Amino acid sequence: MRNSAAMLVLPGITAGFCGQAAAQAIDRYYPANVPAYQEWAAAASPEQTDEIYGPLGIRAGAFTIDPSLTEGLEYDSNPLGLANSRGSAAINDSAAVAVNSNWARNAVNAAFTVDREDYLSLPRQSYTTWAATAGGEYDYADDKILGGYSHVYGVTLPTDVGSFGATQPIITQVDDIRLSDTIGQGRVSLVPAVTADFYDYSNGSSVIDRANALYNRQAVTGSVTAGYEFAGGHNVLVVVSDTLAGYSGGEALFRPASYNDVSVMGGLEYKQSALVIYRVLVGYEERSPTGSGVNSGTVTAPAAELDVIWKPSVLTTVTGKLSQSLQDAPASGAQGLSETSVSLAVAQSLRRNLQLDASAQYTSAAFANTSQTQSVFTFTGEATYSFNRNWALSLNYIFNQSGDSGTADTRFSRHQALLQLRFQL
Repeated sequence: MRNSAAMLVLPGITAGFCGQAAAQAIDRYYPANVPAYQEWAAAASPEQTDEIYGPLGIRAGAFTIDPSLTEGLEYDSNPLGLANSRGSAAINDSAAVAVNSNWARNAVNAAFTVDREDYLSLPRQSYTTWAATAGGEYDYADDKILGGYSHVYGVTLPTDVGSFGATQPIITQVDDIRLSDTIGQGRVSLVPAVTADFYDYSNGSSVIDRANALYNRQAVTGSVTAGYEFAGGHNVLVVVSDTLAGYSGGEALFRPASYNDVSVMGGLEYKQSALVIYRVLVGYEERSPTGSGVNSGTVTAPAAELDVIWKPSVLTTVTGKLSQSLQDAPASGAQGLSETSVSLAVAQSLRRNLQLDASAQYTSAAFANTSQTQSVFTFTGEATYSFNRNWALSLNYIFNQSGDSGTADTRFSRHQALLQLRFQL
């Protein structure tokens, strides 16, 4: 089975070898070991550490330090995401370190990842990314407080959804602060939360980097999740969220309009089963402009989130996900996009030291106030062989097929193959 140290390196790796095309591309840089940044599926079904092949880490008093280094050789048939584009071999160098407290009740976690992607035939596509994250968990009485801060120096890739016209990676810096408080551990629970994000696309020297300064923005999101357990771990949930976003780069007439985004969702959650756990929420989302800007009309869309995790055995995990929401498109002139994503993933341990993973995802995006749409199908396969606690070899293959209406800029197919050797303590 996979372990936390092995999973930590993934944000750095996927920065250069990312099969998931998503509007919120910055999410791929967040670490797996800081609870404030875990998605629902990771928090509800944490990875187990293998007793024989899982790394032990370095004990330092009340903390465990998990470092890792990865060297990879890659071939990418279409880094530019164009209908007619040549491929290139690439060298991928990644390093990561996680720090986790070993306290019985509360927790402090930190992570740092750095990734270098060198395209040998297309040097303009090469880039370096890094991310530093810290967070903590504090339990008192019936409350649990989660907090975290992350600084990401990442890239928006030409192959990401909404990156129309991009011919090389766009430098993307984000400062993210988040805080939540789970009040009540009985039948009734209340989780108020707040997140503040500061996006900066104006760090590069290219024409595209300077143009994307128009999409610099600050966003503050407040949300409340109310839950009621009606039977045996089954919960009714209601989630209300409000985001205020302000764009601050460039001339006001050319940048997207600042907006207020409100969503209300309700549904069911069940995560106290060893076989099947799930969360399903459906609702409505509305994004209204709060100032002048490009394509500043009101946008409405259904909102949905579905997560199902099935574990037929200790060696097999099947995960299904569906989401529908409004997102920001950093490289398009639209107010935003309505994105629907469906995915299915299977993780199978053939032996204690041989792990197979396969996933398929379909993403469809409709851009607000335009006739532009984009769809991406992705298949990912990975085999990981652990020689011992410290050394592992993995082989990855990713296929992307992108289609659209309105322009030919996003019609492409892409094959990626990556062989990696990882050292971890």
